Amino acid sequence: MAKLPIPSYSAMVVDSVHERVCITDDRRNQYGNQVHVYNFQGQKVGSLPTGSAPSGMALSADNGTLHVSQSSGILAFDTATQERTGFTYTAYDVPCPRGIAFAGGKEWHTETPYLTTECDNRQTWLYGTAGDRSTNAGWNAAGRLRLTSGSETPTAS
Repeated sequence: MAKLPIPSYSAMVVDSVHERVCITDDRRNQYGNQVHVYNFQGQKVGSLPTGSAPSGMALSADNGTLHVSQSSGILAFDTATQERTGFTYTAYDVPCPRGIAFAGGKEWHTETPYLTTECDNRQTWLYGTAGDRSTNAGWNAAGRLRLTSGSETPTAS
């Protein structure tokens, strides 16, 4: 067990294949627009740059790709090389945190397309991906959705 030097975070993913922990810094400053990567001994082994503050992360089923959500879309990083490999264009640039999950062989994410900080009280939609574009799944609910990764389609609560 190692203590990591991050005072607060918005998302954390444990990559047991590569023995790494990926953390998004919750501070909104020059250190907040990246994903910090640590090994299991607590040593920093990399940083994944993002265009804006990341709000969610999910690993692909094979642990080969880390998907990182930010306000303007979803970034993809190779977990072995830590190189950016893709970008999914989302329907909206959003001020609210975007949930993300990898399930049923597909990336899923939430959209709260209002220019507001009242994220918990707005309508939120579920989107999947088709290539590098998001596609509306036709499902929505009031309030912030929390996605859970799994082998089938994602569940929302």
